Amino acid sequence: MKKISTAILLLLFVAGATAQYKKASFFESTGRTYGINGKLHAMGDGKGSPIGINLSFGRDRDGKRVFTFWEFAYVPGYKFTFDSKAYNGNPVTITGKTNPQISYSYNWGLHLLKNEEEPKKIQPYLTWGLHLLLSGGMKEYDGGNYDSDKIPADGGFTCGLGGGAGVLYNITPGFGIKLEGGYTYLTNLSLRNKHDAKEYYNLYSTHPYVTAGVRFRIWSK
Repeated sequence: MKKISTAILLLLFVAGATAQYKKASFFESTGRTYGINGKLHAMGDGKGSPIGINLSFGRDRDGKRVFTFWEFAYVPGYKFTFDSKAYNGNPVTITGKTNPQISYSYNWGLHLLKNEEEPKKIQPYLTWGLHLLLSGGMKEYDGGNYDSDKIPADGGFTCGLGGGAGVLYNITPGFGIKLEGGYTYLTNLSLRNKHDAKEYYNLYSTHPYVTAGVRFRIWSK
């Protein structure tokens, strides 16, 4: 079922991007931006620092300091481990692996320097946005034979806010290198029974991040 949901989401994304291209000449409109970057999610807490890929689309207009962009992020499945206690009080170690994760974010940015018609070589900026996990969850875990007091959370709803700072190094007015670091604050709403006394281990949790990639911008003099 999760594989089907992921496939549907990808199809919707491709269909939406195709429609946008045909209707509004997405890749030919001045100020439009699109990019690709690698993103390190420094989750810690037994989850390590998985690296994913982001695809972004947005608008950064001449003379405007505020710009917008939305992103689809893909993170391959990663291993996790944490300590818990069995029903008899003995310590146990729970290990497992997540499904690949797909998330969506809508972001605003603010250029710290004046955004002129021909961009400066170096453009520092601030960014903030809304974050939503579309697909993920647990693939497998070892520890199911123990009635432990802490178990992996599987299912529910995950969303949050993100913010950070970065810099664009514009090699040409239409192509630049993008570096960014920040923090993503997430809240996880579990579908568990309210009378369940178990503690849940969130697989996709609040974390700092670092990204590096390239950005293309449609520009005309």
